[in-house]
Amino acid sequence: MEELVNALNTVADAWASSMWVACWQGGVASIFAWLITRFLPNMSPSIRCWLWRLVLLKFLVNFVWVKPIELPLLSAPNKPSTYASVPAQRLKVNEPISVIDPKVSRSNVFRSFPSSEDISGQAFNSFPNLASILFLLWILSLGWHFVLLVRSWQAVNKIRASCQKVCDQDLLSYFAKLCQQFGLRRVPNLVLSDKVLSPSVHGIFSPTIVLPSILLRDCSFAQLKLILAHELAHLVRKDLLWNWLLVIGRALFFFHPLIWLAQKEWQLAHEMACDEFVILKTNTPPANYSDVLVKVAEKCRQAVWEGLVAVSMAESFKALKRRVIAMQFVKPISRKKLFIWAVSLTALALFGIVPWRLVAQSPKQTAGKFLQTSQPKAQIPLRKGMVLTYEGEALVRVSGKETKGAIKVHEFVKEVDPEGKATVVSLRVFQHPVYGLDASLRFVFVQPDGKESLPDKKRLAAEIPPKLFSLHFIRILPSYFVPVQNLKAGSSWLTRERLPISLYATTVENEFTPWVEVEMRNQTLRQEQVRGIKCWVVRRSLTKPVPVHGGDWANQLSERNETLWVDARTGLIHKFEAETILQGQKGKFRHNALKLELRRQQILTGSALERRLKELREIEFMQRMISRLIVDVQLYELWKTLDEDKIDEAQAIVKVLLNEIRHFNSRFPNSPYIAYCAEWGRWLVFQDEQLERVEEFAERVGEPAPDFELTSVDGEKVQLSKLRGKVVLLNFGGVGLTKDRKIKPEEWEWMFGHAENLHRTYKDKGVVVLGIWHLYPPEQSKEVVKALRVTFPILIEDEKVRVAYKIYSIPTDIVIGKDGRIRFIMGGYADKRPLQEAIERALKE
Repeated sequence: MEELVNALNTVADAWASSMWVACWQGGVASIFAWLITRFLPNMSPSIRCWLWRLVLLKFLVNFVWVKPIELPLLSAPNKPSTYASVPAQRLKVNEPISVIDPKVSRSNVFRSFPSSEDISGQAFNSFPNLASILFLLWILSLGWHFVLLVRSWQAVNKIRASCQKVCDQDLLSYFAKLCQQFGLRRVPNLVLSDKVLSPSVHGIFSPTIVLPSILLRDCSFAQLKLILAHELAHLVRKDLLWNWLLVIGRALFFFHPLIWLAQKEWQLAHEMACDEFVILKTNTPPANYSDVLVKVAEKCRQAVWEGLVAVSMAESFKALKRRVIAMQFVKPISRKKLFIWAVSLTALALFGIVPWRLVAQSPKQTAGKFLQTSQPKAQIPLRKGMVLTYEGEALVRVSGKETKGAIKVHEFVKEVDPEGKATVVSLRVFQHPVYGLDASLRFVFVQPDGKESLPDKKRLAAEIPPKLFSLHFIRILPSYFVPVQNLKAGSSWLTRERLPISLYATTVENEFTPWVEVEMRNQTLRQEQVRGIKCWVVRRSLTKPVPVHGGDWANQLSERNETLWVDARTGLIHKFEAETILQGQKGKFRHNALKLELRRQQILTGSALERRLKELREIEFMQRMISRLIVDVQLYELWKTLDEDKIDEAQAIVKVLLNEIRHFNSRFPNSPYIAYCAEWGRWLVFQDEQLERVEEFAERVGEPAPDFELTSVDGEKVQLSKLRGKVVLLNFGGVGLTKDRKIKPEEWEWMFGHAENLHRTYKDKGVVVLGIWHLYPPEQSKEVVKALRVTFPILIEDEKVRVAYKIYSIPTDIVIGKDGRIRFIMGGYADKRPLQEAIERALKE
């Protein structure tokens, strides 16, 4: 059911995009044609008729012809660097930015970003959207119009079956001569009927002219000649065939008010054109012909099947008045004027109906050869606007246990250059029952061989939020496609690659590198069917293990096994399975695994494509700002440096980003990238709070440490002022346990492990480490500390001390110098090396 709904949403979005373009452009064409006919009342009715035909063609062509023809006539832009500095007007550090109402609590600000439950299905909606509902209503209206058409056809057949042949031989003889004069090869049937209310032509392939019996009795022979000439003019001009253009346009755009205006003007223009044809062909004075029209209007009224499978002569008196006035200006058109009008209408058809747009030239194009480079030189299966949606399961290892989560991958091809290099925007949404939502968004640069280019480390910092699944799966697909020339049974080849990884990456010259160099063996095994698609099965594996620096738990990338099901015709990946095996002190273990299958494939065009590109421009700006925050401003180092200028800059960037994300959410509420923005939004709210703490810590450095006297779990009194002359490290923390639970020290090392190591390192060098903990249950405080195997003194927390030191989270560590003043403050469980460096500096004072 979900696949059906998603397929419906995909079709409906494409329909809505095409319908919107056709409606507004067709509406503009209708107004343009109406103004021309009003300002040029003497225009030839034949030209007027062609003008309204072009209007209907404009509606239909723009609805069917989705992708405009691109004419690269604009000069090529000078591309700035992807991570160029942000313009000053978008970021003013010293200017206050109103993003968060100070009256609103931070908890409310945090809740302003969608929750995991709200977002988990938003990127891949499982419910019909508004476009789908409108599309289904439109389909129903098409069905109703088809029913009306069938009923009209049945009514015409009944009339034709009840008709009587004309017996007047003089009238039949003149009718045959008139057909010969007008150039008709076949003489249509001429019949009488008491059921028709106006002279009309029925049938396209076997035409019949039906005259009301009342006209044969009340009209003179000369008047009947003109009536027959008018109906024959419809056949000569192929009006019945052209009327199907109006019928289709009215059925497709029944809701558009200007389509009804176009229908009215269309019918009037065709009748005027027939009037002109009769007057010029028969040399009838306009006054005599007008008398015939008035008499027919008096005797008859409009037929009910107007324009479907018949054409009638009689109309409203208002339309009749316009026809009579137009007859006064009927005259033959000179060849010169006819040529001018023909050229004008042709140019209008080419530039007004055919969709096209001007685009910038590529850097290698010249003004005279822009068409030669409009297609990629390298034939790759990726196309601009292509969307590939994969679904499956991801597995990672956490605390020695494997944990699984559902994954959906949304690959959007943003651009393909003439050399065959593609930019793919890869959205990954992980949903785990415990860890919640995890989303990342990468701009992947794909080479002509389908491989991903080496990721930019600075950009990577903004593409991958620091969460569990995203960090394990920096790269999803090993290749976006496999060149079809490699897909032969038994073929084998080697590729040298850089495998993007994070959690077990090595360091080169003390610099973190999120990849390792590997050599992969590729083997084409056999063909299999995947969802009805013939695919080659390609097996990929490491040729040899690769050393990594993952600490004590991992020292070698032992295996990387991948299986790809590759489309035999295009080379696209339809199914993918992979696993990573690491070697640690306890042997080999599976570090992560991934299973994906291609579920949907579509091409975005028109306004849907333009909207997606607008979304990505906003995303790219946000990513540049996040990169600047993390890499340039060194957000994670501010705990160490306490640089007030950088703290102010970081706070300004965070506020700008929060404002940008809220703007994005309001501007693009249905974007698939909402999940990614919300992920960073929650992270930024947390960082905003942390930066306020860092700023506060920076202001407190150098202040006297508030004195206190607390009791340890062993019952000893400890007073801070009595430790003057020594360096003191205060470790604020807490342990809360249920009474029936056994204490496992490894589960709490994140809070006190660094303090324990520092105590053992510096206890004989004049450094005193004190733990100020909140312990639960209080009566078991001593047993809890003993079970944790902590060797430094643990003091029972007092709420007054926590307030005095402004402790908002645990663990928080404070270094106090020999003079009793605060030297360094650090919160959270990040890298504790700055803490050790602060102790070293305090010892040297």
